[in-house]
Amino acid sequence: PAGPPAQRGPPLERRRREAAQQPAGAAAQELPPQAVPRARGRPALVQPAGAPAKSSFGGLQAQLSSNRLSIAEEPEEAGAEDEPTQELPTLAEEEEEVQDSEALALTGVPRLLRECGQDPDVELIPSMEAFLAEHTGRTLDEASKIGEGTFGEAFKSGGCVFKVIPIEGELEVNGEPQKEAEEVRAEVVIALELSRLSQEEGSGGAPNANVAPGFIGTRAVGVCQGRYPETLVARWETWDEENTSENDHPGMFPEGQLYAVFLFEDGGRDLERFQLRSFEEARSLLLQVVLTLAVGEEACEFEHRDLHWGNVLLRRCPERELRFMLRGVPITVTGTGMEAALIDFTLSRLRTSGGDVAFCNLAADPELFKGPKGDVQADTYRRMRSCTKGKWEGHAPRTNALWLHYLAHILLNQKEIPMTEEQKHELKTFRKTSTTYTCAADMLWDDLFTGLWVSQGSLYTPRLSQGSTPREPPVGA
Repeated sequence: PAGPPAQRGPPLERRRREAAQQPAGAAAQELPPQAVPRARGRPALVQPAGAPAKSSFGGLQAQLSSNRLSIAEEPEEAGAEDEPTQELPTLAEEEEEVQDSEALALTGVPRLLRECGQDPDVELIPSMEAFLAEHTGRTLDEASKIGEGTFGEAFKSGGCVFKVIPIEGELEVNGEPQKEAEEVRAEVVIALELSRLSQEEGSGGAPNANVAPGFIGTRAVGVCQGRYPETLVARWETWDEENTSENDHPGMFPEGQLYAVFLFEDGGRDLERFQLRSFEEARSLLLQVVLTLAVGEEACEFEHRDLHWGNVLLRRCPERELRFMLRGVPITVTGTGMEAALIDFTLSRLRTSGGDVAFCNLAADPELFKGPKGDVQADTYRRMRSCTKGKWEGHAPRTNALWLHYLAHILLNQKEIPMTEEQKHELKTFRKTSTTYTCAADMLWDDLFTGLWVSQGSLYTPRLSQGSTPREPPVGA
């Protein structure tokens, strides 16, 4: 929930002049205080525990350091120069070593470029205008700012939304160091992995065993360079005049600034601003979130870890059944004319198809856990820390259930939804029991969702806590 009103910054004209005059490397203005601090954890992408380091050429080796994948020089062993000459490798062995060396030496920005599907040559990085025009087919004249976060800005153009994050620069942004390319790479990996779960077929044409339309589709990700486009600066200023931005003026970025840009499908309005019309819509929303998280848990050990009401999008649509796939079992959800989608995976955790673990080390962000007691969002961060025991790389799917508790609380206390007393009691009961579940998948059998979904086969027995008795799922023909 929102905290006290943000303190308004200097007048727009003064802020614009200050941004234009600010020298490279100057500190950014301080942010106003907030009831719940915005997350500033550092994402990482690491190999699974026990994975052997890749062989290398030229004395390089991969090593894990402070929950980040880094490259370090391999120290020379004492007396190595006195060892007898080894047999020369074959040509094939030399070529394999060179390939390993090139892949290992590809770090930082070039590695992020390759992850985004771009040429790793840093001399070929496009401008933001060129990149967005290529992937949206539109000019920036149609863009408008729709939101912001600690590390970047969100804009909308046509049928897509794009997020712009300054990276690798010396200039502080909103009082924080800019993200490094390797940190953003973890978020890129997560966004692309989850986007694939919204598709019924995999890359080879085979059907996916786990599918959820509730993961927002990622249209493109890329690295751009240059000054912030003047059109987007103007849209930022318009939004600032209407909403009072907490972020620094984007006109401060220099010509050589790098940005990571994410393009997503337009999932609609966030839960904070979306008007739910009935109890049926409220429980449909919760079921769609539960199923989406359950699919993520099964497919890639996914945990969202920051599912506040700004990260759940809703949109009106023709009333139709929604189709999910969990463990190869089709699941049909009764339609209510409303679809939900999850966004913003900055703090998320998952295991990639290659076995790496992408996660955000929230231990690097102690302020996140210092929000006021009794605030449901701040309390949820603290419950997550207790659930994970502060080991953010590990898989603790109960964190997903904790965010369902948060969402139920929001629906009861922050949203005005027409409900009878009996319906409110059902929602309160769900809120109470949600903290007893070990993962989102187990929540499918909660009484709140009776009659809302049908499976075309047998799923599994849920692992409920505190002696709860699981019900048999409804199975269709």
